[in-house]
Amino acid sequence: MVQLPEEITLHPSRKKWGFIFTICALLCSCGVCLIWQQPGVKAWAMVLFLAFGAAAGLTLLVSRKAYLTLYADRFEQSMLGRRLNYRWNQVSAFHVWQHQHHSVVCFDVVEDESVLGEMNRGLAGASGFLSDSFGLKADDLAELMNRFRDRSLMRSGEKPF
Repeated sequence: MVQLPEEITLHPSRKKWGFIFTICALLCSCGVCLIWQQPGVKAWAMVLFLAFGAAAGLTLLVSRKAYLTLYADRFEQSMLGRRLNYRWNQVSAFHVWQHQHHSVVCFDVVEDESVLGEMNRGLAGASGFLSDSFGLKADDLAELMNRFRDRSLMRSGEKPF
């Protein structure tokens, strides 16, 4: 098995976010045409929703501020200005939750009794999740993160959560 580096940084797929930006921008422009023909609340709501999707897609496409960094003792996720840090001993093993054609890497956080955490736990079986697969398949990302976590717990002698 290939030896793990002490640190690795992953970025969201530019291809995926470029596609999302393109689709949202095209549909948003169609929505603007719809507003000219049939102005109304629904048309404006559609345009605003798609404009937000296009802006998020463009931000993730051109910005390198969205990332997942795996360190020897913790991981850090940053997405659209929100940064989360967890130590490996604060999280459970990582698993993939799949809903229809979308897969998400999930994990439980020690002592997370928040309402959102409980809702996530009821839906996906875990209180936390990664907001992107960062250019990897969800199964491969979960495996990589579990290898980092296992190595950290083995080095520190801590019991897994």
